[in-house]
Amino acid sequence: MLHPTPDTVIITPADAVSAADALTQIEAMMDVQSRLKHYTLPCSGGGANGAPDVVEFAIDRATAQTILNLAAIARTHTLLRIERAYSGALWLDDEDDQIEATVELVSLNIGPDSFWLSCHRKGSGNAIESATLDLTPLATHFALPLPTAPTTPPPSAAPRAATLIDPNLEDAPDAYPS
Repeated sequence: MLHPTPDTVIITPADAVSAADALTQIEAMMDVQSRLKHYTLPCSGGGANGAPDVVEFAIDRATAQTILNLAAIARTHTLLRIERAYSGALWLDDEDDQIEATVELVSLNIGPDSFWLSCHRKGSGNAIESATLDLTPLATHFALPLPTAPTTPPPSAAPRAATLIDPNLEDAPDAYPS
């Protein structure tokens, strides 16, 4: 028999279930930050207007899975990149003073092994790109598998010419050396 002391707490089975539920809720609330992968990346381009200093954004698990799926498509079809509209970025002209840059046409770009953001300085049309990020840390953060190389080579993007030669014709070129 347990003898309670002033520093002992007795928990009934019902209290234990309630405590476990409360702990699960607390863990879920604390886990909100780890559900996102935050990035602050330097930018380049922008022409005469220059590029913003940095772009800040966060990726959630669903977006990470989409990025990895698109990377697999890019890898399978030997694409340089797949571009997708993106609205969750903050482009800063001055990182220290948090001065937001005016940009448009923001895109998430996914290549076979990396991803990055791009945009255009509003009114100038000058392209701006963030630094590229490797897919491995993103996949590791969310415990997602990396895209693999295709098991069969993709069909060529350029059509191939085919010529049928009948070796029985007298004027046929010597296509089949003896």
